[in-house]
Amino acid sequence: MKGWLIPLYFLLFSLFFTSCSSALPLPSCPHDQSAALTQFNNSFSVDSLCQSAKTISWKKGTNCCLWDGVKCDNEAGNVITLDLSFSCLIGPLHSNSTLFLLRHLRQLNLAGNHFNMSPIASQFGKLTSLTHLNISESGFEGKIPIAISYLSKLLSLDLSDNYGLIFEGHVFENVVKNLTQLRHLHLSNIDMSSVAPTSFINMSSYITTLILENNGLQGTFPEDVFHFPYLQKFCFIYFPLESRMEQELELKFPKTNWSGPLKSLQVSSPYLQELPDSVGNLRSLEMLDLGGSNLKGPISASLGNLTQLEYLDLSHNNFGGPIPCSVFNFTQLQFLDLSENKLVGSFPSKVSGLSQLSILRLHHNFLSGRVPSWFFTLPSLVQLMLNSNKLNGNFELTKQSELSKLEVLSLSNNALSSFTSASNSNYSLPCFVSLELSSCNISEFPNFVRNLEGLYSLNLSYNRIHVIEAVMFLKFKGLEVLDLSHNIPLSVGNNSEVDIVLPFLVELSLSSCNITELSNFLTTQESLMFLDLSNNNIQGQITEQENNWGSNLLTLDLSNNLLTALEYYPWKSIEVLELGSNLLEGPLLAPPPSTMVFLISNNRLNGEIPSWICNPESSNSLFFSTCPITT
Repeated sequence: MKGWLIPLYFLLFSLFFTSCSSALPLPSCPHDQSAALTQFNNSFSVDSLCQSAKTISWKKGTNCCLWDGVKCDNEAGNVITLDLSFSCLIGPLHSNSTLFLLRHLRQLNLAGNHFNMSPIASQFGKLTSLTHLNISESGFEGKIPIAISYLSKLLSLDLSDNYGLIFEGHVFENVVKNLTQLRHLHLSNIDMSSVAPTSFINMSSYITTLILENNGLQGTFPEDVFHFPYLQKFCFIYFPLESRMEQELELKFPKTNWSGPLKSLQVSSPYLQELPDSVGNLRSLEMLDLGGSNLKGPISASLGNLTQLEYLDLSHNNFGGPIPCSVFNFTQLQFLDLSENKLVGSFPSKVSGLSQLSILRLHHNFLSGRVPSWFFTLPSLVQLMLNSNKLNGNFELTKQSELSKLEVLSLSNNALSSFTSASNSNYSLPCFVSLELSSCNISEFPNFVRNLEGLYSLNLSYNRIHVIEAVMFLKFKGLEVLDLSHNIPLSVGNNSEVDIVLPFLVELSLSSCNITELSNFLTTQESLMFLDLSNNNIQGQITEQENNWGSNLLTLDLSNNLLTALEYYPWKSIEVLELGSNLLEGPLLAPPPSTMVFLISNNRLNGEIPSWICNPESSNSLFFSTCPITT
């Protein structure tokens, strides 16, 4: 046989064998197992509108090996996998359920159903072939039975998010002692207050995933767990209840000899307090999340060794000092959050990484200096949060067009001296939806903002802008939230021959702008639901003939103005109406029936108290202080 024919021969033989194999009929599951599944399903009610309800497609008399969520072995057709996760099963799971007759089951997933606070039946312990058991988020409660420890073949156990479950200390000790093959253990949001943390030392040495969240553990968590040779994911979130603050759980990272295959480390605990340099030895780390852990001191420069990092969150801590330059050189990093710390210093003038970075949050620190131009060259950046720092100097926006994916930019509460952008620049920011420039010392409406056609939210409050023309918003067809408050004095005019209507504008704040009248721009925004005009100098009367506007308003604040008369409420859907501290005179006019909060104190109202005030169906909250109303 020629040499080139040999591979062809084997290829044809392989194709023939595959074709014959695929033509073999699937095994039929035994009748008793099909009946057990049917009876199990019939013991629950199922929401027929539930799109993920697998059992709705089950048909009695058909091969259950073909049923959605069911898998059988290829020899005898025994049911070995049952995945009914999020199948909208509703009802108690009783101890005599036919589920426990499926003794060949290897994988069982009942997560995300509604078992009506059933206890976990000890009959689970009879399913001794199980390698995977997931009953998370299913409404189980009561004590976890010791029978779970009989499942010695388990590789994965997930009991999480059953808020009424209790893991007693002696039961947990038996579980970790007997489940010697366990790889994945998920125990979030179940009561483990009687479990000694030292019990975790006895876990399977093969453990790769350990997830603990809000378990009520007390004492000292063993450092030895971090030395497990196969541990790849460790998640530990602990928020003590205020009533039990004295019952704390101490956790410390190893300071020496800390290495291994750990890829994800997520810890949030007010008692952590220290991030040792040894964390830099975890060269496989892809995710490091230590947010909200009361960590102090400088950020360890050893983080620069973690070149595989994709996610770094050190937010809501007490880190001080400068940001290590190595942080800005990660080439794989996609998420960086160092917000809510006490970091100081300026940014480096150049960076060599961050090409994959999409989320950058550095807000609420003490960072100073200029905003470097390299921020505007990050091609993957979606969110940039620099607000509440001490940044200064000119903010140059001429390069911002390179940020084609940018959606959110927040620079509020900084000491920036000016915003510059060439008026003729052709910015291309098609994804931009939110801009926060509050307290940025802006004296005029920024030119670049006018071209952000996809803008959803714009905050220019607490600046020095004096004039805004409605035509400036002409391109903002999708704008829903606009805050121009605390710009004194601010004139909102419309030089256009036609009214400028923002069809989706829902929330508008013009508080403390020294406005003296209700302009056409205000009264023509038909979609407004929340309007704040408080602390201005709006004068005159609100009458039925002149002020038929705001039909969709739910909340309106006109407090601290100079209104003298209120003859009519044009706001028929209003729920919160604030008219306090005006110059309103005469009798009190009943608010619309939809009103739940009505504030009208500090006016000049007089006359008798209206009968509607005593009506139990009237407003929920009424404030009339400093109103000379008589009975």
